[in-house]
Amino acid sequence: MLAQMGLASLAALLLEVNALVLAAMAWLFCTHELTTWWELRYVAPVRPIALTEQMVHSFMEIIPWGRWPCWRRWQAFFAQCAALAGGMAALLARA
Repeated sequence: MLAQMGLASLAALLLEVNALVLAAMAWLFCTHELTTWWELRYVAPVRPIALTEQMVHSFMEIIPWGRWPCWRRWQAFFAQCAALAGGMAALLARA
C-alpha cells in the first residue's frame, strides 16, 4: 500500500502533471483502495482498528492530490477521457 500511494506522491512531486500522470495517479489510488478494502476484511475480525489509524490513513490518501498543478490539469485529463469515449462510441456505432 505504501508503494501505491508513494508512487502517486512521487509522480505528483517530480513529474510534470499532465493527463497521463493524473490517470496513473487515479489508477494507483484505486488499487490502493482495493488493497485497503482487502486488508480491512482480514484485519477487522482480528484486532480493533483505532480512530486515529483511520484518520491518518484518510489524510495520507489525500496527499498526492494536494499539489496545485494537479488541479489545473484536470480539464486536460477530462478532455482526453471525453475524446477517448467519443472515439469508442464512434467505433461502436460502426459495428
